[in-house]
Amino acid sequence: INAEYMGFFRLLGEMATFFEGVVIHGAGRGKGLGTPTANVPVGCLANDIATGIHYGWARIANESTVYPMVMSVGYNPYFSCSNKSVEVHILHEFTKDFYDEILHVAVVGFLRPEANFESLDALIAAINHDKESARSLLAGQTPPSVIVGPAS
Repeated sequence: INAEYMGFFRLLGEMATFFEGVVIHGAGRGKGLGTPTANVPVGCLANDIATGIHYGWARIANESTVYPMVMSVGYNPYFSCSNKSVEVHILHEFTKDFYDEILHVAVVGFLRPEANFESLDALIAAINHDKESARSLLAGQTPPSVIVGPAS
């Protein structure tokens, strides 16, 4: 899959979308929430993908490991953002940042619509629930071959 191609494929019994984009700096809130994110430009994602929380698989270019991920697409209403963002949280702890690296993503499912929260604690609880839901839904599944990287 290259940057000019974004398509829908039947995968794991659900409609999936694939995209790739260069990891850019975001607002920097993810780390403080215990959920560091790899932000990619909104233009990398198909226009018709719903705002909300999605899950699937991600791989950093030039690496062979494909990781489960959870992704927020939208306006982060708790923080009153006016610009749409695409924030991928890879369900793995990394020892370094990977800004300017290409991130390959396969979105295989939708968890919930975008929502506002009454408190920061409620937001963090929802994020943690989303991460656990994604782990559970992806457990035992095989990542799509289209984002599998070079052999180790």
